[in-house]
Amino acid sequence: MMDYEKYKKKVQNAFKLSGYSIKTELCKIILENWNDEIEFDQWIDAVIDNIQNLSLSHSNLTENDIETAVRNSLRSGQDDTETVLTVINAFDTPKFSYDIERKKFVKDDTKNLLYFPNADAKSELFTRRYTIILQRVLRNELFKPTLLGDKSQDVQLSSIEQLLSAGNKKKNAIVLGLLTQVNEGKWFIEDPTGILQLDLTNARYHVGLFTENCIVLCDGTFEEKTLIVQGMAHPPVELSIDSREYFNDINTFGGPSKTSLKFSKRLSDIEKKNQNGIIFISDVWLDKIEVLQKLKVFFQGFNDVPPIAFVFMGNFLSNDKGCEKAYELKTLFKGLGELISRYQNLIEQSTFIFVPGKNDPNAANILPRASILDFITEDFRKKVPKSIFTTNPCRIQYCTQEIVVIREDLLTKMFRNTIHFPEHNDNIADHFTKTILGQGHLSPFTLNVLPVYWSYDYALSLYPLPDLIVVGDKFKAFTQSYRECDVINPGPFSTNDYSFKVYYPATKEIDDSYIPADL
Repeated sequence: MMDYEKYKKKVQNAFKLSGYSIKTELCKIILENWNDEIEFDQWIDAVIDNIQNLSLSHSNLTENDIETAVRNSLRSGQDDTETVLTVINAFDTPKFSYDIERKKFVKDDTKNLLYFPNADAKSELFTRRYTIILQRVLRNELFKPTLLGDKSQDVQLSSIEQLLSAGNKKKNAIVLGLLTQVNEGKWFIEDPTGILQLDLTNARYHVGLFTENCIVLCDGTFEEKTLIVQGMAHPPVELSIDSREYFNDINTFGGPSKTSLKFSKRLSDIEKKNQNGIIFISDVWLDKIEVLQKLKVFFQGFNDVPPIAFVFMGNFLSNDKGCEKAYELKTLFKGLGELISRYQNLIEQSTFIFVPGKNDPNAANILPRASILDFITEDFRKKVPKSIFTTNPCRIQYCTQEIVVIREDLLTKMFRNTIHFPEHNDNIADHFTKTILGQGHLSPFTLNVLPVYWSYDYALSLYPLPDLIVVGDKFKAFTQSYRECDVINPGPFSTNDYSFKVYYPATKEIDDSYIPADL
């Protein structure tokens, strides 16, 4: 039998050390819900952590506070919404915007957004991108006030309105804004307060690729309504763990769970025990006999050690007229299903995920792209029950890991549209990685370069940073890592020595793999 008085004092002492005052009768609620399969100290720590996540303005805890914290603690690690593997299509991605006045992130639960809204949605998408980056930049060490009180040593952002209203010359002006070309050949920077012409004659460009409509930091001298730029850089990148502090335990990634699964002990244990990988493979041309022959070798090789999942990215036809060949693709998917069904271990233990390319029979070439039509895939799904046909882009949650997948020639488009080619272009993948992470977005382009549904632009957001970003690009395969986020491109399977990538969630290792020509 529990020694109630003994444990009651332990509860009160633990809460007191954490800065809270708890009444005797409320200790009973905590102790009645304690399962002795969990260590007492772990249980109390869990309840206190959930109290702190409530962001209370008072230290005298109420019955409602305790009941909420206990309920959240019981749910942690035992919630049936803590899924091991979930594929989140782009249209189900949660939308968060930063409220400048309240200085907090606000979730927008609006359902069934319009694909073709009014023009306000277009300006809103850029405002949303800007405010999320602005709050991140202002928290960066570079822009924090110095402790010595000498404001002359502080690095401060200036709004365009401030510079234009001051009128006189200002050295060391720093502006955060959207890089835009109002008149052909003339570059401007724009923020919510105004627009300012740039003189890029002697500008020094930091690491990254700078395209029209990306958000940049420009420093230089303001003179005669022009910013004479000395340096241009992408916004500094923030670690995921630092970003998540401003969301508490809310699930920002998507899926059935209301709380973030990043710190679930149950899922973490499952993740560590499973040493198998997730396969990423792009441009699988099912209408090429040599590709099907290599896929047979591919599936044979993995049948003895089935991976967690296969993620196939389009295009699934070699012809760029794929949108006109829906019935041909239906037949090819049926054949692929028959091939996979020969490997019972894969059928039973692996999940098959398909992300469409821009040439696959589907919808308009606008992101996010809907999944491949059901009538094309119905025969395949009968053969391979554990298959998911999802959107482009999509998100994959595996245990505590967050993975973003997109099939688009992003690097190729970025290199073609940059206003400045890097002097050291031997590692273009590094420039690309630091660009999309700095932008916190998959598409820092003008909307004519890469069309995006205005209402669903948030589905391309990379904030907070995921664990892994997979870009299916026709550029050669690469693996990059920056600020604890991995970015990979498996390269086109059908034209790049049948290459693919294997990601091991348990260790976060990434293997470059290919099928030898002589097999």
